[in-house]
Amino acid sequence: MKIIRSYFFLLLILLLACQGEKSKEETLNTQKRVSIAEIEAGIKAYIDAETADNDGYFLINEENQKLRLKLVRVHTEYLSNLGPSRHFACVDLADEKGDVYDVDFFLEGEPGAMRVTETSLHKLNGKPFYT
Repeated sequence: MKIIRSYFFLLLILLLACQGEKSKEETLNTQKRVSIAEIEAGIKAYIDAETADNDGYFLINEENQKLRLKLVRVHTEYLSNLGPSRHFACVDLADEKGDVYDVDFFLEGEPGAMRVTETSLHKLNGKPFYT
């Protein structure tokens, strides 16, 4: 009788474990992947809001200077999903003298509610800041 109970208990554990895996798989399959167009809209909305709050300029503080920038373009070829609700965007912003900065943004959130979590200057006039 103990052997039958042990087999029954083992069978029950296996069935429950299989169902748990199925639930995880179903959850992963039902998560909506954010489109490139939605990431582009999210970064443009962020830049537009910051620009509206700062007299028409996107402000970045860099090594004792405040850069006053305007959006040139979003590099749609580099927009990407990094994971659930985590995204990457690369944009060109130009200063008042015409110098173009390549700026990388990391965003979190769903379409319509994305927020920027990190910003870094990547290049100046096409030349990387790193070697």
